[in-house]
Amino acid sequence: AAIWTATAAPWAPLGRGHPWSRNLAACRRDKAQARQLTANGPPRWSLESMNTAFEFHPPQHIWKEGIVNGKLSNRTVRSFCIQIWEKAGLSPENAQVCTDTLLAAELRGVRTHGLTHMRDYCKRMSLGTLTNGDTMEFTLTSPSTLVVDAKFAMGAVAANQVMDRCIQQAKQSGACFASVHNGCHYGLGAYYPMKAAKAGMIGVSLTNTSPLVSPVGGAEPLLGTNPISIAIPARRHPDLVLD
Repeated sequence: AAIWTATAAPWAPLGRGHPWSRNLAACRRDKAQARQLTANGPPRWSLESMNTAFEFHPPQHIWKEGIVNGKLSNRTVRSFCIQIWEKAGLSPENAQVCTDTLLAAELRGVRTHGLTHMRDYCKRMSLGTLTNGDTMEFTLTSPSTLVVDAKFAMGAVAANQVMDRCIQQAKQSGACFASVHNGCHYGLGAYYPMKAAKAGMIGVSLTNTSPLVSPVGGAEPLLGTNPISIAIPARRHPDLVLD
């Protein structure tokens, strides 16, 4: 909220063609859609509902000129993104995982962690700084602890596999905690705990970042904006999700 408040004023004098003006218009449109979706109570968004949700307006810098101004359904966007991931080197299964994770961010209104990252991810794949996740190593150190070497796999690929392993192991031992190293940016943090909540479990995802924020009175960045994401099932009520 503080960021939006601080940057609202400069948008006023900008022309319609300026990127900030387009982003502001997209934000207003998203808010209008959100009001429609919540008119009859909280939306019951789920991992399965993404293909039937409201129409998606793709970020301009991802799509070819001429496609941007039209409206694309989530199903169309999903199919297109899966093809991109497969050409970038991901398996069909992992291509779907990455696409669904990014689309989930778009549909939950967290566009900063959505499809806007595809260009960067694909570039890093081509440079070899991201891998396809085929060589990840999982070590079960106890019935309830897991150590994972992600081998710099696509963050969404690694995080989904780790959460799936934790859920599977927790069904046997009651709880499972995983430590992941050599990981990469994994997008929407809430996506992975939500998978646990769907399985009737409490899910938690924590990670660190590079130093991005200066301490109070400091001149150089020393602190990371470390994400914390929690999802708790609530039976007949919508799950409690904190991200």
